[in-house]
Amino acid sequence: MKTLTLKSKFTRSLLIEGKSKVTAGDYSRHIDVFLDYMEKNGLEEMTDVTKNTLKGFQTYLFTKHKSRAGKKLKLNSQHNILCSIKSFFCFLIQNDHIMVDPASSITLPKIKKSLPKDILTEKEMKRLLETPDTSKARGYQERVVIELLYGTGIRNSEARFIKLVEVDLDDRVIFISNGKGGKDRVVPVNKILRKYLKKFINDKRPLLIGNVDTEYLLVGVGDKAWGKDRILKLVQKYVKKANIRKHITTHSLRHTCASHLQKNNAPIRVIQEILGHESLNTTQIYTHVDASQLKDVIDKFHPRRDVEGE
Repeated sequence: MKTLTLKSKFTRSLLIEGKSKVTAGDYSRHIDVFLDYMEKNGLEEMTDVTKNTLKGFQTYLFTKHKSRAGKKLKLNSQHNILCSIKSFFCFLIQNDHIMVDPASSITLPKIKKSLPKDILTEKEMKRLLETPDTSKARGYQERVVIELLYGTGIRNSEARFIKLVEVDLDDRVIFISNGKGGKDRVVPVNKILRKYLKKFINDKRPLLIGNVDTEYLLVGVGDKAWGKDRILKLVQKYVKKANIRKHITTHSLRHTCASHLQKNNAPIRVIQEILGHESLNTTQIYTHVDASQLKDVIDKFHPRRDVEGE
C-alpha cells in the first residue's frame, strides 16, 4: 500500500480515537517530514524502513532539518516529530501493514521543562489590552481575542474554534470542546472578559458577520474558523504597537495568565484545571517563574538582608 494512503489511514484513526483536527494535522505534518526523508534516500515502501533508517532520520533532524523559520530544529520539535513517527509505526504494526517495528528502538531526546521566558508584567498586559481601537467592530473583536487568551489561558487552537453556543455568559463559562489530546473542559470567564464578550456578541459581532452565517465566536472569512497564524499575527501586531520589546506569542499570553494567577496565590490545582494540564508537574513550572517574588522573600526574611551603611 502506498505510503500516502497509509498516512491518511493513520490520521483518520486519530480522529476516530477522539484526537482533535489540530492534533491529527500535527501528526500528519511530522510524518510528511519522514516521508520526504524516505524519498530522498530512495525508500518507496514502509517495509523498506529499518532501524538504521530511523537512526539516520534522527541524526538528520538534529543536524540538517530546519524549522519553518529556517532555524535549527529545537529538541522539543525533534521529540514531537519522533513521537509521531513511533505512533505511526505502532499503527502499522497493529493493522498488519508491516511485520517488524523499526521505530521501537528510537531513543527520544531528553527535553527540559524550561521556564517560560517572555511573560508580560501586569502593567505590560494592561498596555497591550488597551492598544486595539475598540470604537471599530474589527478592533473590538481584536480586543476580545487578547482578553480571551489572557483571561482564560486557552490555547490558540482552542480560541479560534470556540463556537458561539459554547459561550455561556450567564454562568460565566466557556466550553472548550476537543482541546489538546481530544479532551473537553470548561474554563471560567472573569467579569471584565464577560463584559467585552457580551458587547461583542450583541453589538459588534453582527456588524462583522453581515449576511454570512458562522457558528464560530470569532468572525473570520466566510463561515470558516480563524487560521492559526491570524491570531499570532494579531497579538504580535499589538505587542509592537504597545512598544513592548519582548518576543510574545499567543502561548506567551497563556504563560502570562498562569503566572499572574500563581503570583496572586491561586491554588496550583485550580490553575491546572483552567489550563487543561494533564499533569500537575506541567503546571508547577509557574511556581518558579517570578524571580521578583523570590527576591522579596530573601530581602524580607534572610538574616543577611541588611547591608551595613545603607
